[in-house]
Amino acid sequence: MSRGIAAALLAVALVAAGGGPALALDAGLAAPEAAPKTAPETAPEASPEAASEAPAAPAAGESMGPWEEEVFSLDSVGWRGIATIGIPERTSFTLTAKQDLVMSFPGFTLEGEHLSRSVAGSCPTPSSQFSSRILRAGESCTVSFVIRPTAFVSYVGNTNFGVRALSGGETANRSFVVDFTPRVLEIQNLDFGEVRLGTSRTLPMTVANVSGVSVRLDSFEVSEPYAIQAAPSGGITLRPGERVTVPVSYAPEWLGRFETFLAGRGTVLASPPEIPEFSFGLFARHRAIGVAAVGSSSAAPLEFGNVTAGRAGTAATTVTNTGDGPASYAIDPEEVRALGLTGDGPDSFELAAGESRELVYRWTPERAGDELAAELGIAWQAMDAEPGTGRLAVPVSGHATEEPVEPPVPPTVVPPTTGPPTTVPPGPDGAGTETLPRTGAADGALWTGMSAGIGALLLALGAACIVGQRARARQRTR
Repeated sequence: MSRGIAAALLAVALVAAGGGPALALDAGLAAPEAAPKTAPETAPEASPEAASEAPAAPAAGESMGPWEEEVFSLDSVGWRGIATIGIPERTSFTLTAKQDLVMSFPGFTLEGEHLSRSVAGSCPTPSSQFSSRILRAGESCTVSFVIRPTAFVSYVGNTNFGVRALSGGETANRSFVVDFTPRVLEIQNLDFGEVRLGTSRTLPMTVANVSGVSVRLDSFEVSEPYAIQAAPSGGITLRPGERVTVPVSYAPEWLGRFETFLAGRGTVLASPPEIPEFSFGLFARHRAIGVAAVGSSSAAPLEFGNVTAGRAGTAATTVTNTGDGPASYAIDPEEVRALGLTGDGPDSFELAAGESRELVYRWTPERAGDELAAELGIAWQAMDAEPGTGRLAVPVSGHATEEPVEPPVPPTVVPPTTGPPTTVPPGPDGAGTETLPRTGAADGALWTGMSAGIGALLLALGAACIVGQRARARQRTR
């Protein structure tokens, strides 16, 4: 017989939890006075999906399957489960002969540690030494066990026996296994469901004494962000069948889904004092959600507009983390190249909640008339948030145009210059007169007028000379 010693934690029955604000003791005992508390903001009720994820309550005990061989059959090869302190648990196995055989016990006593045995039917007589007996075909041997935990330790024990066909052959050595964990209390599992950041939710932790002995709950142990009603001075005493409800609150400080073990210590008030102290605990599950939408992002379109063929156009998109927690982003460089784009930014980056990043890309169309109408995918993954992943489809657009024709350059017009002012020499009274400056255009008009006058004078003089010459010629002729 062997025994496995493990940490002495109470096996917990995990059931759905309801609401309850105060420490309450059932079965007629007075409830310890609880300190007044401010009612926390009520969070959404746990969803059916969240409730379905809670661990199932373990059975008190179950038989481990039948066994068939050519010579005999067994209705069970073992028992495992929870053995309650102070309440006996019973199990058994029956061997039935299919043909004449010899059954033997290598040696065991009826009274053992944590359990007692009894035999019925055509069994060998139990003895600390080897004992055997012939079973005819159809006869059976039943060995029964009464489990009585006497210490807060897990237990694994084997009852060995041998079977050999009467006609000869080798002996088949088999065993019946008893595997149990002791229990005093039954404690509800707590599922807080979804609780928004900045709020809290309170659930009742119901602790029931399912044993046959009285116990005292000495302390409750919990760490932030949980808060639990402390055991009053002197502890909480529970007689068999009594229960107490202790409020447990949870105020999330970060996003995510978590499981936590809440623990406590108690004392068994019974004799003999082999099990004076024990630990107890339960699992608490919760999922915190953000005040706003958790895990979301946005990006502006990537618009190049009209781009001259053969030249590079530039456009930018801004990616924003609109969720309540940090997120990482990834861009497939192959997808960027397939769109004919180039960029200098990284292929992956991270953004805190509310943070943005600008991504700049270039597009160089080859021919006029080329159109760019596609989507650039940006994958994002929120850290400790739900939904946890997503994909941004950024619209990308652009149009290639012809090389523009340069317009003719107009002639350069030189503006007229302005000359300095002129001053008239002083007169007899010594006063001079300053005249307005003459522009170049005025000077040109003056010279043009003078030239015209001189030409007219010369023409008149020439005409007079010709007339005089003709007159003198007529006089000589006469």
